[in-house]
Amino acid sequence: MKTVPILIGLALGVTLFSCPLNGLCLAAPISTVPKGQIYTKGLGLNAFDLHLVNQGRFAELTDKLSTQIDSSQANRDAAWLAFAYLYLQKCEDLNKLANSYNSANAAGAGTSTSKDINMILIKTFACLCDKKLDLAEKQLQSIPAEAMNDVFVNYAFATLSGKQGKPQVAIAYTKRAVELAPDFAWGYRTIAFLQERWLHQYKDAETNYSKALAIEPKLIEATAALINLHLANSEYDDAVAVAQSAITHNPRNSDNYRRLADIYIQQWRLKEATQQLRKAIAIDSQNSQIYRQLAFILNKEGDLKAAIDEQKKAITYSKDKSADLVTLASLELAAGQQNEAIDSLKEAIDLNPENMLAISELTRLSIQTGKFDQLVSELNKCAAKLPKNALIKLRLGDALAAALQTDKAIESYKDAANLNANDPDPHTKIAALLIAKKDYEAAAKEYTHSLNINSNSAPNLVALGCCEAELDDYLKAEAAFVTALALHQLTLPADSTVPPTRVEVIRGLAALLYKEGRYADAAAQFIAVSEMDKNSANANLNKFMGAQANALRDLSKESFNQLAEAYNSLPADEKNSQKINYIDTLLRGKHFDEALSLLVEIAQSDNPDHAPIPSASAPAINTHEPFYYICLSQAYLGKGNIDQAVTAAKQAIAICDKENSPHSDAYCQLAQVLFAKSDLSAAEENANKAIGINSKAFRAYVLLGNMAMKRKQPKLAVEAANKALEINPYYIDAYLLLGNAQLAQADLKAALSTYNKAADLYPGLLQTHESLLAVLNKIGTREEISKEQSIIASLKSKQ
Repeated sequence: MKTVPILIGLALGVTLFSCPLNGLCLAAPISTVPKGQIYTKGLGLNAFDLHLVNQGRFAELTDKLSTQIDSSQANRDAAWLAFAYLYLQKCEDLNKLANSYNSANAAGAGTSTSKDINMILIKTFACLCDKKLDLAEKQLQSIPAEAMNDVFVNYAFATLSGKQGKPQVAIAYTKRAVELAPDFAWGYRTIAFLQERWLHQYKDAETNYSKALAIEPKLIEATAALINLHLANSEYDDAVAVAQSAITHNPRNSDNYRRLADIYIQQWRLKEATQQLRKAIAIDSQNSQIYRQLAFILNKEGDLKAAIDEQKKAITYSKDKSADLVTLASLELAAGQQNEAIDSLKEAIDLNPENMLAISELTRLSIQTGKFDQLVSELNKCAAKLPKNALIKLRLGDALAAALQTDKAIESYKDAANLNANDPDPHTKIAALLIAKKDYEAAAKEYTHSLNINSNSAPNLVALGCCEAELDDYLKAEAAFVTALALHQLTLPADSTVPPTRVEVIRGLAALLYKEGRYADAAAQFIAVSEMDKNSANANLNKFMGAQANALRDLSKESFNQLAEAYNSLPADEKNSQKINYIDTLLRGKHFDEALSLLVEIAQSDNPDHAPIPSASAPAINTHEPFYYICLSQAYLGKGNIDQAVTAAKQAIAICDKENSPHSDAYCQLAQVLFAKSDLSAAEENANKAIGINSKAFRAYVLLGNMAMKRKQPKLAVEAANKALEINPYYIDAYLLLGNAQLAQADLKAALSTYNKAADLYPGLLQTHESLLAVLNKIGTREEISKEQSIIASLKSKQ
């Protein structure tokens, strides 16, 4: 006996050999099929059972058929029962059914299962349920050729093809089935489903859903799908017509009214939607979805009290009370009932500790209302129930951070990071807390870790740049800002308001260049920022920051007058916040009297009885940042008040010690003052302390180099200067030190090259030109000397 597998050509447009049925080829041994096993007309179902199939009511079909099948022989009812089990994924029941007929056959009952189509179908469906597609296909291939006109056989092949991911083939078989049985509404529904979900042939799907409903108006799945297709195309009238037809044919089904209400809601026809929902409640008063929709409408109409009442009814009948409690909390919050909202969220979490939305909302709301301890307690309970849940640990960290329990918060974030290695958020949050602790090195590591997970985070790149700048690693800082800017340009429109905005990134880059000492580059960037941001509330701030860079680029009296004008144009609150930055610029430009005057203002505003004055000692005002006292020390040093400068620098160090956050700049400033006092040993000790805290402290290396020059050790000075320039290639004091050391070594050409670089980088700095002239007087031409003398004269006239 010869057997040929089933081949499909129609749907794929492929014909492998002559097919007797539009390319659907069935071939099998020539045999006699038991009488009653081939159904050449219809589906082998009585009228009532056909209605159940056509309406998709397979649960009811299984209850009915399981009581009326022939236990001795697999009939068509048994085959349909098997399909219903497959559809409902009741694989255990399906396998029991298949095994019962195998046992009956083994006992000699019934006909030969090799020729029993119904038995083959049952086995096929059992294999499909167990995801044994190859075995299912093998079973169907054994069906005799005479069965080619059996509707259910064709539908079985369609079911197999669908499971195999061959929608076109499945459609071809189902089309054959509905041709053989025009009353097979579920077949049209199957065709439409495949066209919609798999092939995205939406118009064809609409046609076949309509055909299904023409046969069986109570096919709810087809009604819902057809309505959704119409809504997707904004065909509201057509959607309404389908929904109203469903109501006409099945007026006792509450879902039909709810479905029509959905359409009205999308059209903002809220009163009509409410009417339909009231009708639905009259039929089914325990349907939670109806009350949810009513609550939604009432909320939109501004009746929050009624909306809350309806949402509470939804919770009463809800199968997911936890989710509905979150919705209730949002309504209560909108009504100003914060405590009630918190209670609803807590109840939602008690019912379902894995409700992350409830946990996130409770965290946000509790932090907003300052209920930190209660929040920490609640989240600790959740963490105890679900110790492996990373998001709970993350939210617990948020709660602890809000409660100022920083160390515990960091530990919770670390737990979250360990539980989910692919989430960058814990590292970002840890970094933010470390910045608050002024641990910039550790913060930079966390931002780097976060960026290793998600490299496309502009905010984290900017934050990393800020950390690297605090660590004096300007090359890394600049790389981070430039990458953030490039990322912004590639992924977002120029006018995007997503923070950080493009202008914010450029402003940050300009501020970095200023801090680095690249004043000309910073000034150019601030010009771009001012142009981009000229109509914003930051216009005055941009002008001030640009004026800072211009002042230090030119070092002229006019540029500092323009800086003062820009500073005085700032709004009062902004002027106050920028005062210390203005002071820093004045100090860099050696405007010590003005800087000291402003420092006195700051102290007087904090403590009028203890203002710093040029006397025996600086005041002890612990409320200030160390940077305040560093600036104060610089101002006193510039005025020649060495003892006051020492006291202020020590005060900066004392604050750092108190906060357990050593500050290399404070030690560096003390070293600077002690160097000016000619206490080289103490100065060297403090400079090395600064380097011990921050290996990138380039100013400290320059100080060590200047000490080497005092000790007549120019070789060591060259090494120190080169180390500083390796860290910051734009630090002017390092160039001056290097040139001086080279000059001391009688290496005039090297000194000339170094001073020329310094003059190119800082053309407005008189000292660089005077140093350059000193070398040119020895090895330069008359023209070079004359040119440099003219530049010096011009600079002096502007100062």
